[in-house]
Amino acid sequence: MSRRRVWGLFVALVVTALVLITFDLRGDDGPTDVGREAAAAGMAPLERSVSRLVAPVRRFGDAVVDLFATRSENQRLRAEVDELRTRSRAFADLERELAELRALLGYRDDVDLPTTPARVIAVTPSNFEWTLTIDAGERDGVERGMAVVAADGLVGRVLTTTASASRVLLVVDPNFSVAARSVRTSALGLVDGRGSEPLRFSPLDPRVDVPRDDAIVTATFPGSHIPAGIPVGRVVAGDVTDSRLSSLYELLPHVDLTRLDHVLVVLTPPAADVPAFEDGDTVEVPGTGADAG
Repeated sequence: MSRRRVWGLFVALVVTALVLITFDLRGDDGPTDVGREAAAAGMAPLERSVSRLVAPVRRFGDAVVDLFATRSENQRLRAEVDELRTRSRAFADLERELAELRALLGYRDDVDLPTTPARVIAVTPSNFEWTLTIDAGERDGVERGMAVVAADGLVGRVLTTTASASRVLLVVDPNFSVAARSVRTSALGLVDGRGSEPLRFSPLDPRVDVPRDDAIVTATFPGSHIPAGIPVGRVVAGDVTDSRLSSLYELLPHVDLTRLDHVLVVLTPPAADVPAFEDGDTVEVPGTGADAG
């Protein structure tokens, strides 16, 4: 194609474009508007069909996006809830431990006994032995046989010691036994541990009737480190034997041995032995009757 023809075609296109623009600017009824309207009318059915086809895909895409966003938000909220629950449990545990320490301080102030505090560092209940380990030992003045107490009463007695720790035989252990007495009747006897079963109190005098809900406390005897008056348990069942020669009463320990964090070791020396009577010893008895004046 010659250069003159190319220029002629270019000029024709420019002129045509200028004419169309001029008609379009002159009003809404220009030929371009008519053309646009005709094109729009022709394309409308196609646009509606395409819109109907695309709309479900668009909604599905939006739903997928919302689903992932919701899952992400749920995971974040669940993590926050778990964290709050963990903090709540930790706070509740700290409150319980604080209450336990306050009760121990109150008990120490109420009793006129030398004590040393200790933390429970291990619990080893089994079918053969019920013990726990505390972080107080010989360096703290702890000796074998000393009483270990909580604010509610007797926990057990020291079984073995090292320089910085001690093993404690719990009051419920089948090998545990302690002299005790009934608060209401003053009847003396022995309390024996029975593992997961209730403790048993056996009075020395089988004729004594120990009432239900009676409190049983420790009694001292020569050679024992355990002082008198420490609460042991509460009677929950009457005499469980049919014998006239003995009687047994079931009791529950005052201390919840499953929830111990802190205890006190009572640093009392063993009770002195009572000297045996010898021939020729006399016993002075306060006078009665006419001599009592």
